[in-house]
Amino acid sequence: MNRHQRRAADKSKTGLDEINAAYARAQALFHARNFTAAEPLLRDLARKRPDDHTILSFWGRTLIGVGRAGEAVAPLRRALALAPQAAPYHRNEAGIRAAYDI
Repeated sequence: MNRHQRRAADKSKTGLDEINAAYARAQALFHARNFTAAEPLLRDLARKRPDDHTILSFWGRTLIGVGRAGEAVAPLRRALALAPQAAPYHRNEAGIRAAYDI
């Protein structure tokens, strides 16, 4: 591996470390029921990783927690489309439709 490849690999690893750290912070805030603080972290993560169904689902549930159910529909549906085998995503999407008449 040459110097440029090593630098690119280090940068990639640093980016992944930052994403994992932000996800861990958001998870801790969510479980502490501090949805308001968790939401911007998850929004940023979803922007950086738009095809990560776990982040999208987590963001959607957090949006519900801050009372923005209408905004939660898109990330929840995207998570479901990316991982249709995930039963919790089906429950999340069905639950929000029933509870909020969306």
